[in-house]
Amino acid sequence: MATKTDAKRNEAWIGNEADGGDGFNGGRMWIGRHTADGDTLVFDPEVSDPTAANVALFSLSQLRTKVFPRATVAAKIEQVTDGAELARIEEEYRRWPELREERERERAASREEAAQRQRDAAVERHREFLEERGIAYEGVHDTATGKRPGTSRRRRTKCHACGIALDDFAAAECMVCAGVLCSCGACGCGAPVRER
Repeated sequence: MATKTDAKRNEAWIGNEADGGDGFNGGRMWIGRHTADGDTLVFDPEVSDPTAANVALFSLSQLRTKVFPRATVAAKIEQVTDGAELARIEEEYRRWPELREERERERAASREEAAQRQRDAAVERHREFLEERGIAYEGVHDTATGKRPGTSRRRRTKCHACGIALDDFAAAECMVCAGVLCSCGACGCGAPVRER
C-alpha cells in the first residue's frame, strides 16, 4: 500500500516537487524497464533536459529516443536496481552508435541476401520459361554491370506474359533476346510481334 511518504518520494523522483529544482531523478542518469514491452530505457541528463514537461528516454531495443509523460514513467517503467545489470546496460548505452551501425550493416546484408534470392528465383523461372517454349537457355547478362555492347533493342515497359510493369528488379536480361527479365521469368522471347 502506497503511503504519503511514498507518494512524496515518487513526486521528487519524477521531478514534480516544487523545491526539488533538479527535475527528473534529481538530474542524474536513470535506467528503467518498461513493464509492457520489456524495453530498457535510459535517461541521460547530458542529452535530455531533466526539467522538461515530458521525459526523453533512450530505447536500447530501438536505439532511438522515446518521449513519455512523467506520470507514464512513474506508472509503467520500473527502475533497474541490480548493480551488475546497471553496469552492463550503461556500457551498452555508451556503445549505442556502434550498435546502430552493426544493426544497419545486418539489415543491409539481409536486404542484399533477399534481393539475391529473388534474382536467383527469377533467373530460374526464366530458364523454365524458355525451356517450355523450346528455346535454348543461354544464360543472362547482369545489367548492374552495364549494357551489353551491340544491343539496342527498345525496352518493354510491361511484361507480355503476366502484364506487370518491368523495372529490371533482377538486374538481368536474356542473352537470347536482350529483354529484361520479369519476376514471372518471361523476357522478350515469345512476345507477340507488333507491326509498326
